[in-house]
Amino acid sequence: MNRRTGAVALAAAAMSLSACGAAITLPAIPTASVATSAPSAGSTPAASPTPSAAATTTDGSMRQGLPDEVVDRLTLSRVFLEVAGVQGLHYRLSPRVVAVGNTTDTVLTTLVETANDSIPRIESLTGEHAKDKYLILAAANDSTAQKWTGDSNVADADGITMPYGKAAWIVIPTGHRFSDGGRVIDDDDYFRHVMDHEVFHADTLPVGFDDPSVPEWMVEGYAEWAANQEVSTGPEKEPPARLPSDTEVVNDTDDGYFRAGMFVQYVADRFGTSKALAYYRAMLVATHGSIAEEFHRATGADFTTTVAAWQHQFHEQFESFDPDWQWVSD
Repeated sequence: MNRRTGAVALAAAAMSLSACGAAITLPAIPTASVATSAPSAGSTPAASPTPSAAATTTDGSMRQGLPDEVVDRLTLSRVFLEVAGVQGLHYRLSPRVVAVGNTTDTVLTTLVETANDSIPRIESLTGEHAKDKYLILAAANDSTAQKWTGDSNVADADGITMPYGKAAWIVIPTGHRFSDGGRVIDDDDYFRHVMDHEVFHADTLPVGFDDPSVPEWMVEGYAEWAANQEVSTGPEKEPPARLPSDTEVVNDTDDGYFRAGMFVQYVADRFGTSKALAYYRAMLVATHGSIAEEFHRATGADFTTTVAAWQHQFHEQFESFDPDWQWVSD
């Protein structure tokens, strides 16, 4: 993934990746029953302070002093053993978020407060309300992020959504420093964009999602479109006017994420948000039709013709796009 320079604060940051298609093998989860509570609707307050988890417990278990609510949420996502295998865990709770990590209380508080702001915004856009609290893992170093995602290239990502177990979880590599020494959480605006992107993934991707017939431009483009509604990000230089291939999105070649998000924005502007989301949801169903078939069913328009129309107006779309956070492409 290309590093880019942000005009606000970070001089080198990478757009977030979703590890939706990654192959990951997690250890067997405990057989204890899982208890979850329905989250409250509407906006949520900032995270209330909770004690940090002890490094060890008197009975020698892997819980590290984590309360039942945290253990249950980790178990729901079938990631308890992976997380509990890392020492020095702390946690923070809010009405909509369970945050755990081998990082500082300050970092966890930042994660929870940002997520508290993001969740109602994204759920209002999608019309979907998660019944379980969002699980966000804060990795203090790259090796921990790799352990929790199974992704050896996790250093290239600002955030990773894992739609596995019985409920998705989000990993933020909070300890990774880019070439300028900055971290993803050091710029409030950019981190808000990253959190919105990952919450959209966690809110909309089916559990166990791994469908190669759904193009990467759709998976990541819709998340970028959603994240751009609050804090828009974009390149200083106009990229090619073409829908990115899977490889271009995965490697973010020629600003693949941005181009994908701009196409989704065009679809939403032309046909309306509800039809744009209907197309996205239809493609996430296991029995979906082709890209063109589902597009026509949702919008009544021809997919190829629509892509060509988007390409024709891309220069004007780019010129009128005024991002809140801008980068300089390599």
